[in-house]
Amino acid sequence: MAEKPFNTDTVVKFIDLNAVVRKTRECVEADRIQKYVLDYTWRRSSIHKSLLPLYMIHRYFSNEVDLTSGEVLKVLRLLNVKISAPNVSRGLETGGKYL
Repeated sequence: MAEKPFNTDTVVKFIDLNAVVRKTRECVEADRIQKYVLDYTWRRSSIHKSLLPLYMIHRYFSNEVDLTSGEVLKVLRLLNVKISAPNVSRGLETGGKYL
């Protein structure tokens, strides 16, 4: 069986996850993000926390790249958010309805 040739038209974009973390901490909305998303302990806060990195990409990085659930988890861990991988996946699945 012949292998398909590599598609050179596809450009994979990467983003520095540390840049997303820095922008989250330094943006105009940083205080509100800290208070209402990162420090919030409401039952469904994992949805808001899971969507935060996607919001930051949309708002400050012009939707340059899509993040995987693993990358979302890395950003949240760099922000010192304690959340499990299954909760991130569930948060993205549930919150993805609103994107």
